[in-house]
Order: sequence, then structure tokens, then C-alpha cells
Amino acid sequence: MWHDALVGVPELELVRLGYEMFEARGLDGIVERLDPDIEWHEPEDLPDSPVMHGRDEARRHLEALLRNWERFSIELEALSEPAEGQVLAEVRVVARGRASGAEVDTRHEHLWTLRAGRATRVQIYDRERHDRAARPSSTAP
Repeated sequence: MWHDALVGVPELELVRLGYEMFEARGLDGIVERLDPDIEWHEPEDLPDSPVMHGRDEARRHLEALLRNWERFSIELEALSEPAEGQVLAEVRVVARGRASGAEVDTRHEHLWTLRAGRATRVQIYDRERHDRAARPSSTAP
């Protein structure tokens, strides 16, 4: 089993391998490394932002991304460990809509929570909006 081979692999490496699998369209390998009860949160500021529960919903979501976009690429830009059991991935998403031809080029943060070599939670943030929200507001003199 693929998961058994990764027990003891550093969490940063597990997440990096997941992005490589996504680019190779290896959804089986990705889904296998998700906890059966995973919570997958898309950006809260998107209309109808879904929260997926469990592997099956997460898989259907990933399949829909690949089906609805002519091109959908996630480029890993940086990885860090903000806390034990968590990995923060800074990514660039480049996509083109299958029906609309709309081009997307945006940056996200994916906060992965891991336990025993499996992802138990994924929270996705729009990096630009997240950065703006975290900045202190300026006041005019």
C-alpha cells in the first residue's frame, strides 16, 4: 500500500509529493494519503465555497476541477511548517476554463494538517486577500 511506504517520511516531503501527483494526475495516490474523515475547505470568500467531508467528496472535487478546466495546474512555490503537524504550501494556480476559455492566474496558500502520514484537514486561502487582511490598516495623519 502506498501510504505504508510513506510512514516516517517528513511532512514537508509528503505534501510536496502530493503536488507532484496532482500535476501527474495521480488522484488515487492523493486520495489514499487523505484521512478517511478529512475536512477540505475551499476559500471562504468564494461564492458557494464548499467544505468537503471525507475522501469521496474530496476526490469528486478534484475530479471536477480536472473535468471543468481545460488546463488546471498547481505550481508549488514554497513550503513551511508553521506548527507541528501542519504544512503551509504557497502555490500558484494557472487554469483555463473548458467552456468559457477564462484564464486564471492566482496565488493561494494551502494549510495542511497531518497526522500519522495522512492529511486530516486542508484549508485553502486566496493569498492576496489573506495577505491584505493580515496587514494593519493605515490611517491618514
